[in-house]
Amino acid sequence: MSRLPSGKINAKALHEVSARKATGRMMAVSGTEVGTNKNTCEDCEDTVEITLSTLASLFPESGVIKPQTDIFADIGGHSVQVAELVSLLRSKRSVADGSTPFAALGLADL
Repeated sequence: MSRLPSGKINAKALHEVSARKATGRMMAVSGTEVGTNKNTCEDCEDTVEITLSTLASLFPESGVIKPQTDIFADIGGHSVQVAELVSLLRSKRSVADGSTPFAALGLADL
């Protein structure tokens, strides 16, 4: 960990390291690119597609988001972003039947 001459942690260097690690993760991730370039969910039919599409719109810098991706560990999310995700998911409708599968979703469900 980079430190300043005073012994404090160098926040600027931490941001650079974090950006490098995020870039490395994006390059290392392979697999199906579900939700990568899809910020709207006009053609989503199932709950997994809706969830991945919504995650991709919240975390555009994270690259490929797969169903097993951890919001906190893998893409660097925090509790406020999860609350925003829940709010967005509650409003999404399924194309298949027009229902709102996440209408009763809560934070504990994620």
